[in-house]
Parts: sequence; structure tokens; C-alpha cells
Amino acid sequence: MFEWAATALAIMVGKVMDGDVPPEAISAGANIGLLLVAIVTAIIALRQLKQARILRAADIEEARQLREEEAEAARRLREEEAAPYIVVDIAPGPTSRKLLYLSMENIGATLARDVTVHFEPELQQSMNTAGYDIAQWSPLQHGMKTLSPGQRVTALFDSTVELYGAGLPRVYSVSVDYKDSRGRQQPSLQYDIDFRHLFSALRVTELTVHDLATTVREIEKTLAKFRTEGLAVRSYEGE
Repeated sequence: MFEWAATALAIMVGKVMDGDVPPEAISAGANIGLLLVAIVTAIIALRQLKQARILRAADIEEARQLREEEAEAARRLREEEAAPYIVVDIAPGPTSRKLLYLSMENIGATLARDVTVHFEPELQQSMNTAGYDIAQWSPLQHGMKTLSPGQRVTALFDSTVELYGAGLPRVYSVSVDYKDSRGRQQPSLQYDIDFRHLFSALRVTELTVHDLATTVREIEKTLAKFRTEGLAVRSYEGE
């Protein structure tokens, strides 16, 4: 359309230059030219308006999708912050660094249900447990029906002294399965428990309240013996 208008205008200009067009025709042609310019300007404006509307609609859709993605991310973050989280570990206990305890703790913010733990390879002990095999521990054998936030259960696992030369595993892969407080199954937690570091470094023995209590009990036993048997004074004559 634009090419046709330009051609027509060129022909008209040529005829005007040759004097073949009367003034009335020149005036009418000028009006037609102005009309054509107005039409072309309107068409361009309409195209620009259409493109602007398309771009605006795309921006609105993109903004909507962005809001939805942000809302979904915020929802997942809230659920993760409120979800239970079960940590299983093997570490020295509070009474002695020579004794290793197996622990299961919920460090999350809400209740955990139907907690089950599996080890690979199976747990093996070097110390004589007098029939209390760790595999028979109820939380391992039957699982935990509930584990409250901050709740921690422990069981004596082994002795570092007896485990040192026993050739038993010191790294276990653990798999933890559980549900949240509403009974929804959570993603299985899988990680390694590695306590080899307990055998590869020197440590200074740190006395605790347990050591103080043990010493007090020994003093109490000694005093009780003095009270029952009396304090004997023996003398020896020299030659």
C-alpha cells in the first residue's frame, strides 16, 4: 500500500512540474496526499498500540507467573522450616569418652511420626552387652511412633577401648524414614555416620560432674567404713 501511494505521488509531482495538471487538480491531489499521510499515520499508530498491548499482556502474565513462583517458594520454605528433622548419630556419651552411644533426635520444629532407622552394614558391637544387643533396641527394632521436637533417645552402643582392635566397621550408612505431624510421608534422609576420628587423635581427659559424683561416692564409702570399723592405730616397736 505504501509503495502504491509513493508511486502515485511521484507521478503527480512529475505532471505538476510539466504543467499538465490544473490548479484544481493540484489542490485535490494535495488533499488526497494529506489523507494518505493521515491514514498511514493511523495505521502505524494502531500497530504500535497493538504491539504495546501484546507486550503489556506478556508483562502481566510474566508478573503473575513470578508471583506464583515466589508464593510456592515461600510455602515450601515454611513447610521445610516447620518440618521435623531426624538426626541419628554415634558419639561419646556424657560420662566417658570411652563409651559410645547411639542416639536418635528430632531437631525439627514439629512432631515426627513412624520413625524408622536402617543401617548398612548392620550394627556390630565388640563389647559384651550381657544380652542387650543394640539391634534389639526398641527404636531400631520397632521404630518410634512419635518423636517430639527436641526429644532425644539414646542407647549404649560400644566401647572405644574394645572396638579399637576389633576390626569392626567404623562407618555406617543410615537411612531414616518418617512422617510429619499430619501423617504425610517425608523424603527419606540418607547420610553416613563416621566415627573414625575418635581413634585418630590425642585428647585430654576432661573431668565432669559425673567424675565429681563418683569421687564423692568413694569418699562416702570410705567414711562409712571408718564409722563401722573405727579408726585403728597400730604401733611397732623397733629392735
